[in-house]
Amino acid sequence: MKYLLIIVTLLLFSCQSTFVLYESSYEFSKSKAITENNTEEIILTGNFEEQRIFLSNFDRNGDVNWKRFYRTEILSHVDQIVSKNNNSTIVLGSRLAPNSIFSIAHFNGNGDLSSMTNYQSNIIPNPLLINEAILLPSNKIVAVGTFSNSGFIVMIDNMNSIEWIKTIQLDDFDTVVKDIVYQNNQLYIVGEVVNEQISFVSKFDLTGSLIISKAFFEYSGLSISSINNIIYVGGHSWPQPRKPYLLRMTSNLDFVALQNYATNDNVVYEDCSINPGHQNGVVITGNCDYNTLNTPFLIQTNINGHTNEAIYFDDSPANQIIGSDWVENPLTHQNGYSFLIRYLVNNNIRSGFVRTDPSGKTDCAKSENIKYNREEIELENITISAINFSFDSHNNNLIPEVRGNYIGTKKCEDSFWIGF
Repeated sequence: MKYLLIIVTLLLFSCQSTFVLYESSYEFSKSKAITENNTEEIILTGNFEEQRIFLSNFDRNGDVNWKRFYRTEILSHVDQIVSKNNNSTIVLGSRLAPNSIFSIAHFNGNGDLSSMTNYQSNIIPNPLLINEAILLPSNKIVAVGTFSNSGFIVMIDNMNSIEWIKTIQLDDFDTVVKDIVYQNNQLYIVGEVVNEQISFVSKFDLTGSLIISKAFFEYSGLSISSINNIIYVGGHSWPQPRKPYLLRMTSNLDFVALQNYATNDNVVYEDCSINPGHQNGVVITGNCDYNTLNTPFLIQTNINGHTNEAIYFDDSPANQIIGSDWVENPLTHQNGYSFLIRYLVNNNIRSGFVRTDPSGKTDCAKSENIKYNREEIELENITISAINFSFDSHNNNLIPEVRGNYIGTKKCEDSFWIGF
């Protein structure tokens, strides 16, 4: 059966943007995840040096509230961070040790450690890579990711006990689960088959039982969101030149529409992520090789996926944005959007974040109008396996470290935070 595909042509140009940047390669070179609490404070987390993690808290103006450093063998690789309703945060990651599958640490609103647990399994020899974690209304956590040649989905209760964990695989192919969203007591995941140009969306209930799966082809399944009982899937098209797209589906995974957003055949898009937007639709962020440089972009749509503009952010003063892991899923708050970036300065990795107003613009960002074209695609029903496996959990501790403060300025062009 054929479905309508809308292809969108963007006419865009680069500009300056208000980044909050860090000059310290020692401390912030591996910022991995970003979240926001109820008071719109931004929290970054990641690793620095070996067996060390950090948390940094910023107000809505980008000024530092506090930062914390910990030394640990239990959380040697940070993957994701989740903010709870009481402004406490949860960091998920892994330990590089035999049979250790992942770790979870709880911190209060001041960044002090509350508890930490490491989970082990005799079945899985390698750590899990957590691609996304979300907080349910019940305050339980659901996380998705990959290990070996399979994806996984896991639910963790309020006492840090795992209620269930399942491996996800499409036939015998290497399978990755990229993202997850919660809607009306259902869990929706998106993933892809490695090197096969096949992506899938699957629906689970809260007990981990698989309800339905559907596949689509020649589009990467990188991100998923939901608005008003409509499921949105985002990523980029295959093969090159890669273009950002937005697939809309009903809660039963029936096709609604597919829109493809593009500039010209010479622009390749990467790492496209989506989140609910400020126009009853979604916001799409990612990076592209605009004017031979890896450049961040932002597209904001209405509920039908239509948009009048898209925005490029110049990567000055960094000049080069790293193509992989440069942006996490955009955060949506009442005053705009925020997202994490990683970039290069003099061949050294730096980290920071961009914050925009509700229109998607900073003081320096600019945009242009876009155009639409139409094509057709097909969706197919598929069967995936969701298999239980066993695990053990162990409580552990982190060792806090004391480090100095830092000062600096932030401007639109070439001033940035100075580390130590």
